[in-house]
Amino acid sequence: MTLTAESGRTSAIGFYAASYYVGGSVGAVLPGLTWSVGGWPACVAMVLVMQAAMATVILLAWKR
Repeated sequence: MTLTAESGRTSAIGFYAASYYVGGSVGAVLPGLTWSVGGWPACVAMVLVMQAAMATVILLAWKR
């Protein structure tokens, strides 16, 4: 089954593009800052925190 937007398509495209570029920017800067603060242990901790955050989002937003 394919879902398509009935209305607000341009808003959805704008939200997607903004999220894509903001997320890419944060994903490029945050690891560097984490590395400069704490090296490998801080980077590993950052990855674990991000994975936990994404798991939480999935658990809260997933609809069967």
